Amino acid sequence: MLDQSFSSENFRKIFDYENRKGNYLEDEFFPEVEKITKQIKDVSVAIRQHRKTKSNTSIEAYEKKKEELYKKKLNLKEKKENLLSNELEQIASSITEKKFSLGLKEIDVGKTKKAYGYEKNATSYFALKQIQNNLRKLYKVKQGNRHNIVCQLRETFSDKLPKHIIRTDILSFYESIPRGRLLKKLNDDPLLTLTSKKIIRRILHEYEQISGEKSGIPRGVGISAYLSELYLRKFDEIILKCPQVLYYARYVDDIIIVCSADPSISVHRKLAFVKKSLSDIGLTLNKEKTHTKSINGTEQKTLDYLGYNFTFGNGSVEIKLTKSKIQKYKDKIELSFKDYHKTVKSNKNKSKSILLERVRFLTGNTRLVNNKKNAVVGIYFSCSLMNSTSCLDELDSFLTNQISLIEDEKLKRTLSELSFKKGFNEKRFFKFSANDFKRIVKVWKHAT
Repeated sequence: MLDQSFSSENFRKIFDYENRKGNYLEDEFFPEVEKITKQIKDVSVAIRQHRKTKSNTSIEAYEKKKEELYKKKLNLKEKKENLLSNELEQIASSITEKKFSLGLKEIDVGKTKKAYGYEKNATSYFALKQIQNNLRKLYKVKQGNRHNIVCQLRETFSDKLPKHIIRTDILSFYESIPRGRLLKKLNDDPLLTLTSKKIIRRILHEYEQISGEKSGIPRGVGISAYLSELYLRKFDEIILKCPQVLYYARYVDDIIIVCSADPSISVHRKLAFVKKSLSDIGLTLNKEKTHTKSINGTEQKTLDYLGYNFTFGNGSVEIKLTKSKIQKYKDKIELSFKDYHKTVKSNKNKSKSILLERVRFLTGNTRLVNNKKNAVVGIYFSCSLMNSTSCLDELDSFLTNQISLIEDEKLKRTLSELSFKKGFNEKRFFKFSANDFKRIVKVWKHAT
């Protein structure tokens, strides 16, 4: 039986889990706990230094000092545990109060569709995390894996069999989900506890108050990804049960369906079925992003999905970046050089350093800081399924043009050694600190 309670014990599990991932919550929410952690680290350093004095100190004096240090460390650990437990108890108590609010608010992400966030405090953070845990574990909710979907599509497209392909997405996905139906589904299901349902209702009520909309869930808030996946589960099951469907994938609201080319059922009839299945749950296809293709096994076709451009149809599959993905890289390059030209006169050395960091970040790969899973990102690790790098030549040409506009010859030579193609083929790595990363991405706020 899953413990769904909003208790200090469950919050401690969340705290430890995030800590293992490299997301140190005490830095953000518990400054007094962080102070003690630093003191514990200082004592640990003192213990290591004391070990080096063993040969120069009497055994009695060495052991006495050693015992004092270990005792101090133990006391600090106990103090930290007690303080953290008290903090988590207070959070648990706050969440159960009638006046509890997530503090939902609209945030600017540089896009046309409104996004929402919440007050950055420990109470809101742990409440959301616990609800997400409850939904994920009870309903086995998870988002599609981008890497796996692209691999599966590559295999699906690699034969010469005739196929029908439907590529579409859902119009205003998060904003269109019928809240009444969603809440009814949750209320009718005995799996979730009353407290979990109550907090979900409260979050959706806050969203309605801020947005003024009678339907939809808040885009940008973590819980919405879980609620939307749960709501679309019925649609997924209907499509997967269709005998003509060879492959089906959905990444959030981005849908692709590959069907056998049964001559008795046209691709347009299949699209009509998809449209009706969505309409039955109160959602609508985005006409502008809906495309169908009929593959006969001899001529080549192209299709964009999840940032990759597929060329296929005759048994071979070429995968490269989409034009929009290439443009996003170009936008970041351009913003980086614009910032350099804007600031170079006032602070030459700093401007040169930041530009070099940004180009290295874009053209290379890096291991994420403060991440114990050793996650890596970059031109290779974010685009590893490409088997055609011709699109990288276009990026290198664009970069070269930007470099040519720089007057500093030494900087030009250094930048000219960097290349998207080399970063991909050679898996070039660069190391950046947390502060480096913040400085690098600052100028790209609305370019992602």
